[in-house]
Amino acid sequence: MQDEQDVRGLLAFAEEEAMPVYEYRCEKCGEKFQRVEHVAEHEAHQVRCPKCGSEQVNNVVSAFYAKTSKKS
Repeated sequence: MQDEQDVRGLLAFAEEEAMPVYEYRCEKCGEKFQRVEHVAEHEAHQVRCPKCGSEQVNNVVSAFYAKTSKKS
């Protein structure tokens, strides 16, 4: 349940700041983790695994949702 709460907290923060949540997987230790980042930061920043510190991380394809205004 803690993981679900963490994800909800990240999504709420990302929605407020209009920043995407990126999911990663460490090739060294297998840890899966998420980061809220600006698109520019995502393209330029080398992500490190929070568990082992490795830079051998890959993006994980994940589901997303788009919030749009609906006019009637």
